[in-house]
Amino acid sequence: MQPDSPKFLEDIRDAATFVLDETREGDLAQYLENRLLRQAVERNFKIIG
Repeated sequence: MQPDSPKFLEDIRDAATFVLDETREGDLAQYLENRLLRQAVERNFKIIG
C-alpha cells in the first residue's frame, strides 16, 4: 500500500456510507426531483471511483 492508501480507503468508505444513508429512504422519483441530492450522490461516486 502507498502511504496515503489508508486515507483513500477511509474516503471511499465515507462516500459509500453517505450514498447509502442519503438514498435509503425515498424512491427513484424523489431522487430524480432533488437536484442537490443527485449531485451529492454523483460526487461521492466519483470519490469512490
